[in-house]
Amino acid sequence: MNYHLQWQTRTVDCRSCYKPITSGDKAVRESYANYKGFRRMRFYHLVCFLQKLALWFEGNEYVPKARGRKPQIVPNGSHKLRNSLISKYSYWMRKKRQLILEDNLEGASKLDSKLTQVKDSMRVIGGVPKSWGR
Repeated sequence: MNYHLQWQTRTVDCRSCYKPITSGDKAVRESYANYKGFRRMRFYHLVCFLQKLALWFEGNEYVPKARGRKPQIVPNGSHKLRNSLISKYSYWMRKKRQLILEDNLEGASKLDSKLTQVKDSMRVIGGVPKSWGR
């Protein structure tokens, strides 16, 4: 929604008190597009609009939003172990991709057991990342 303060140029009714806003009065114009894309406009007396804002602020409290990435929910002291397991997993995946490119499928299949061991130990700590394909 867009709000504009303006001198009223024509006579319209206020959406709050339903009294007329005459030409030359201070007014607030609220404009928005409805679901079909048509523009809608509502007009308010300046005092009525300020009362509407005061009511809104009374009903809605300020809730500060935390910035940044959400912290991991991991038991205390296991952050280092979790990070080391993540680096081990990425190391073994790089080795597996390299062996597949070299057409060494037997060596790549041997690495699957190491990858599953890392996944199992991650499940115990606090869950496997979604990108690992559970």
